[in-house]
Order: sequence, then C-alpha cells, then structure tokens
Amino acid sequence: MSDPEQRICDEYSALFEKSQQLFTGLRDLPQFGKQWLPYFQKTFEVYTKLWKFQQQHRNVLENKERFGLKRWDIGEIASKIGQLYYHFYLRTSETNYLYEAYIFYDAIRTRGYFKDVLETKNASLMVKKLRFYARFIVVCLLLNKRVIVRELVDDLQKFVDDYIKTYRPTDTQEWQFVLQEITLFLQAENTLQITNRPKNAPAFSYRIKPSTSKLCPYDPINRLKLQEAVLVGNYQQQVKFSELTLDMFRLMQALEREPLPTEENSELKESHSEEDKHKKRANPHKYLLYRPTISQLLICISTAFKEIQENNALLIYLSADGYRTSDNNVQGGVLLNPRKFKESFATSVNANCLYPEDLFPFTRKPLFLIVDSENSTAFKKLSPCFGQPLLCLLSPQSLPSDIKDATLTGNLFSYFLHDSLSGFCYVTNITQISQETFDKCNSVLQESFMSYVKYLNSISLNEEPSIVHWKFFLKEESLCLFILRFLFCYSVLSLHHKFADEPSFLPRYHPELPAKLFEEPLFLGSVLSIAEILQVQDQFQFSPTGLAS
Repeated sequence: MSDPEQRICDEYSALFEKSQQLFTGLRDLPQFGKQWLPYFQKTFEVYTKLWKFQQQHRNVLENKERFGLKRWDIGEIASKIGQLYYHFYLRTSETNYLYEAYIFYDAIRTRGYFKDVLETKNASLMVKKLRFYARFIVVCLLLNKRVIVRELVDDLQKFVDDYIKTYRPTDTQEWQFVLQEITLFLQAENTLQITNRPKNAPAFSYRIKPSTSKLCPYDPINRLKLQEAVLVGNYQQQVKFSELTLDMFRLMQALEREPLPTEENSELKESHSEEDKHKKRANPHKYLLYRPTISQLLICISTAFKEIQENNALLIYLSADGYRTSDNNVQGGVLLNPRKFKESFATSVNANCLYPEDLFPFTRKPLFLIVDSENSTAFKKLSPCFGQPLLCLLSPQSLPSDIKDATLTGNLFSYFLHDSLSGFCYVTNITQISQETFDKCNSVLQESFMSYVKYLNSISLNEEPSIVHWKFFLKEESLCLFILRFLFCYSVLSLHHKFADEPSFLPRYHPELPAKLFEEPLFLGSVLSIAEILQVQDQFQFSPTGLAS
C-alpha cells in the first residue's frame, strides 16, 4: 500500500475512533441545563468530518486489500448522525433537526446500507439494523409519515423473524415486545379514519399552524412566550413506544409549530420587524420524562424554572396514576417512579408522590399546569400565592364504564387537548368520517374558538376577578389552544348523556370562571353544530344541568 493510501486509512481510523468516543460520552451528559451544547457541537463536527472523509476517499477505503470498508459501516455512521439530529431535536424542540434525522435515516433505507447484514452471520450487526428501524419508526411517527411507518413496521417484523430464526438469541422476547408496543401504539393513535382523502394529500399534522395566529394576534406590548415545558408520562399501564407514551406524544406535537416553507422562512430571516421575529420564534424547550423519580422531576422543573425570563411561562404536564390517602387532611397527588426510601414517620405521606405543595415554589413565575390523572383535583388547592398568573386544567377523576380503557387508547382528556374533533368523535363512537365532513366540522370548530377568545376577553374583572389568569395565557398560541380545547372538552362532556349526570366524569379548572359560562349559547351552540353535522345530536342533552367547576 502506498503512503498516501496508508495515511487515508490511518486518518479514517483515527476519526472513526474519536467519533465513537464522543458518541459514547453523550450518554453521560445531563438532560437539563445547557452544559451539553458544546459537547454536542463537537460531536457533530467530528461526525460531519468523518462522513465527508469517507465520501471523498470511498475508493481507497472500500478496497478489500486496503481497508475493506463495508456498506453497513457507512450505514452505521449515517445512523449515528441521524441519532445526533434526533437528540438535538429532543433537546431544542426544533422540528428542522427532526427532518434532518429523517433525511439520513431515509438514505440508509433507500440505499440499502444494512441490506446484506444477515448474510454476514453476525448477530451484533443484525441488532444494529433492528435498532435503526426502531429509531426510524419513532422519527416517522413524530413527522406524521404514517404510510412509511406501516412499511417500516412490516420490514421490522420480517427482520425480527429472520433474526430469531437465524440466531435464536437471548433477547427474542425483547424484540417481540418492541413489535407489540408499536402495533398497539399505532392502533391507539389512529382512532379516527378520514375517508375519500386525495391520494396526494399531505399527511395530517397536529402541530401549530400559521392560521392559529388569528386566535391570538401579535401584540408587541403584552407579549407572552411559553419558554419551557415539562412533560411527564408515568402511568403504570400505558400505551407507549420506546420511552414515549401516547399522551406525551400527543401533547409534545401540540407544543410545536409547523415548520415554515423554505422560501417563507428565508424571507423571515432577512426581516428585522418585531412581528416577523415573533413568527419565526423557537418552539418551547421540552423535558420529556418517562417514568421519572421525584428527584429527577424536581430537578428538571427547577432547571426550567431558573431559565424562565420576563414575559415567559412554564408548562407542566402530568400524566400519571393518582395517589390518595385515608387521611382527610392529605389530598394526595400523582405517583412517580418509585425508588427505595426509608419509611416516613407520617404514614399518610408517600415519598414517591408529587403533591400540590411540591409545586408552590414554582408559582413565583407564570405557571400553566395540566394534570391527567384520577386524582387531578388534588391540584385545585394550588393557588397564585405570589401574585403571578396560574392556570390549572384538570382531567375527569373517572369515566363512564363503556369508554375504552385508557391503557389501550391513551387518556381522553389529553386526546381532547391534542385534537378536539378527534376527541369528540371518540366520545360519540365515530371511527370514520369523510374528508368533506371532517373539513366542515373543523371549520365550525375554528369559528367557535374565535368566538371563545372574544367572549373570554369580554369578561370584566368585576364579574370574575380570576379571569385575569385566563386572559394572560390566551396571549400565547399553544396555551391559548389548550384553553380553547379545554373549554370545548368541558362543553362536550357536560352535555353528553354518558357524562352529564356524574360530576366526577367532568374536567375541572382553577382559578374559577363565571358560573354561567358553559350555559351560554356560544358554548352550547358549538357542540350542537358539530353534533348535527355528524348526526349524533341524540347523544346530547342540550339544557343546563348544573355544571361544576
């Protein structure tokens, strides 16, 4: 081998070893704070250099007599770069990085980098291929590429079967469980089928669209930004894939803006106007916590709280099993992932429970709390004791017996906050509607939401002093949508014959709204209009029924 070729091989080996060391070190980075950023950037730089280097010297590196670079070696590098982009998306919430991850993963699949690994009789290579497909499925789920997801699941099923048949591995059950998880996730996530959709129609997206700005127009004086969001999934039995529960999956999409077209995005970058800067602002930074301990959760909330700047807000979303005690003086809270603690002297207190009192320190800054749990009402005792805006949206404590188990479908309350129309159809047992009907219902819903905003802004402080908290959070797009979807959810459930006569079947809220609000024709009419379009008005009782808050 000539010296130039030897130097190429040596340089590639050094770059590859360095990239591996840096990638392994990513696991040790803290999830909170910003200490991770320089390390991430350094890892990106090395992998970018490695990727370009193997492209430039492919002929030398692929020669068996020289280095013997294989297709799957290239695929492994591309897979690591895709993982970097995906984790950068998780840490920054910028969907552009998610699209970059998709580009690399799609290239691996279409170019067949892992195509022939089964022939090598190397089990570890086959595991890398299976993990690549599992990661690609998660990325496509988040991008709502359902057709590709189904193709990937079919491929993964075949490859898992090949893996088990060829190697009879010890992790057979783990991979069968992965397939079961994704199958159940897709079944639960797809409860409403839209028929007669044009073949070239884009995939449904539940991210915030530019049209949402009509609900809360740009106000240079009274601006509000949702800066940090902490999303917790901690039900013992819950639909999930990897470490992403269905409830977390739904809520995280509701917090992200739909990426702007390339041309429009370029125009905004060149603009210096405050309104254009507002349009291109970043998504809120999210902490996604699957079954965290109480320590992990409080560290993340504290870190998020520390980062909150002026005119910014913190969102905490809790999807978890409730914890109640027999002690009437202790209302309980929600359970988190247990760790062994010494027994408490106060037997009614559970060290693995998040209590409302745990959140009082964080009400020193604007706080928007969503609790989806059978003990959600425990958080009604949370009050704005430091004079900062506070709003709590709380799920029903229970549901009618003929509503499907949440472990199979995700929680109804979170479903409404994710997509109100799908939540309505779920309650009324509608599983399929035409594209025309879907569009008509959505149009009514959007008009209703516009009217909701006008109505809430018209309520005076003399009529209901606590309305100031609701009005404050209406100024931010995603929080505004959560409020409007909550009001619609309450209206639907309080009028539906399965829910109306049992107070525990209805969601709660804090602080208060005017007592007669949900008896207003505006709220009754929005439910009636959609019920008539879908021909399910017989399921509702359109008369005031003593609604609770």
